[in-house]
Amino acid sequence: DTGTSGLVGPDGSAKMPLGGWEHKDVPNGVFIAKPGLYWSLGDKLSAGDVRARGVGRKAIFEQRQKLIDGFLNWDRKDFTYSVDIMGSRFFGIKQSLMARSTCEECDRSFPGLPRDLCPTCHRMGSEFEITHVSKNEVSAYGKFFTQPTHVGFSPHPKRMLHLQPDGPNSRMFVRDVGGARSHMYKAGVTTPEGMDARQQQEIELEQPDWNEELGT
Repeated sequence: DTGTSGLVGPDGSAKMPLGGWEHKDVPNGVFIAKPGLYWSLGDKLSAGDVRARGVGRKAIFEQRQKLIDGFLNWDRKDFTYSVDIMGSRFFGIKQSLMARSTCEECDRSFPGLPRDLCPTCHRMGSEFEITHVSKNEVSAYGKFFTQPTHVGFSPHPKRMLHLQPDGPNSRMFVRDVGGARSHMYKAGVTTPEGMDARQQQEIELEQPDWNEELGT
């Protein structure tokens, strides 16, 4: 339901209200690997129809059957299970150049620039050096390389999976945390899943504005 009843634009076309839902028929069904990663099933699919977050659309389009087969082979118990999708990734400055500073006061080094301050004495570092991340024995900075992206199907950490003992179906529920209360937001403090999400976001932000795989 689009929720457009009675709302008509100046040109006579239906006007979508704030929060309205679009309606689109998908007669052959949809495969949803995880939020932000899905595509419709059928013979007329193109790479442009794939929705992919963190993985190139062309890579998912060409290897979609591998994902479907991997999902069907998943035992629904091992939530570390994943399928490797090979795709092209651009290495920008954040992912390619690593700075490490020295604190003479503490006689130690720490990741980052001197202005990031020593984590022990909280003083500014005295010097730093830049090292390059290497791929195939050359600096990765400013280059494209093919590498795997691990695509998993786990509903964790926000949802728990309840399996029916006598059937193939399952349901997801809000995770039971045993009555624990949620903590206030603290900058820089997060879960391992949150750190992975931040790292993935940094990688995506460094990708070119054009789509290298689709040529657009």
